[in-house]
Amino acid sequence: MYEKNNEVLTCIVPIDLRRRPKDIISRAFNLSMAAMKDDVNISFGLNYSNDRYENLFIKKMSTFPNVVIELVKSKKEVNLSSLRNAAFTNVSTDDIVLLDVDIYPDFSLFIKEIKNRYYENNNFIIYPCLYLSKFGSKSLTNNKLSISDLLGRYFLFYRVYFLHLASPSSITLMKRSAYKEIGGFNEHYIGHGYEDFDFLIRLCKFYSILPEDTDSFIDKPSRSPLFAIGYRRFLGRLCFSKLLNKEILLHMYHDKHQCENDSYHEHKMNNFSLFKSEHYVFFKNEVSGVNDTLISEFINYVSENNCSIHDYSIYFENKPGHVDRLDTFKRRLRFLLNG
Repeated sequence: MYEKNNEVLTCIVPIDLRRRPKDIISRAFNLSMAAMKDDVNISFGLNYSNDRYENLFIKKMSTFPNVVIELVKSKKEVNLSSLRNAAFTNVSTDDIVLLDVDIYPDFSLFIKEIKNRYYENNNFIIYPCLYLSKFGSKSLTNNKLSISDLLGRYFLFYRVYFLHLASPSSITLMKRSAYKEIGGFNEHYIGHGYEDFDFLIRLCKFYSILPEDTDSFIDKPSRSPLFAIGYRRFLGRLCFSKLLNKEILLHMYHDKHQCENDSYHEHKMNNFSLFKSEHYVFFKNEVSGVNDTLISEFINYVSENNCSIHDYSIYFENKPGHVDRLDTFKRRLRFLLNG
């Protein structure tokens, strides 16, 4: 029988089963199983319309004593903010982590930080997230490679296992009180995009750690965490200690299934407009100069911590495209023909 020992953490995970429901249910089950072994709670916010897969999800997850589910009445478009806020209502621990169901379960990083009282030196922690290719995900789930094996190969430039590194990502370890103080996620963001950046910037405002010269409106992602500009540049700076320590979470591969349709892009554009209007007072200028990346800052950071920059060469790799990361000739050819 499962016995609660010393629960210190709750994971907040939004769930929408309108696309790839079987895959999501399987990953939620694995996440819950791993969490139970580490005495970690999970609170799911479920987009609910009384669908058979949603009811199957409830049935399967209800077998875990460390899991709670908050139902959110389904709308035409998913609202990830409302799902996270609903999940937050069931949190009882002082510490929470914002997770995605596709994150490979590894709670040791979070538990270590809580035991070391991370909040005495950091207000919150944003973790880098390494997106695995289909081949990389299979290697992990089939136990051919461990987490440490994959990270080792990432730093040795084995590209076939990986798509890209997101730094910053939305994976955030923080205090429950701070989530409550800033009002949680803004539910005016519809569909996908920018609700997580909006949340992180408001979190930075709450702790008074926003710089005055952030060129936030430049919306340009990059494959290298050190080529980040705009609001990603400042938030990426907050990930330096995790990049230095190579403390990176893994994101499991999944197909898009044509989710990026006209409606997807329309909502994403609307979300960016909302993002700009919400933070205009703090970010008035679009700054672009010679030193508009994190490269020199990270090099200095590595030197200050008595480490060798040669151990972090992969972070400077900014090559576009995924074709050389695909594991079979057929998938490479399909990528090029669709390209």
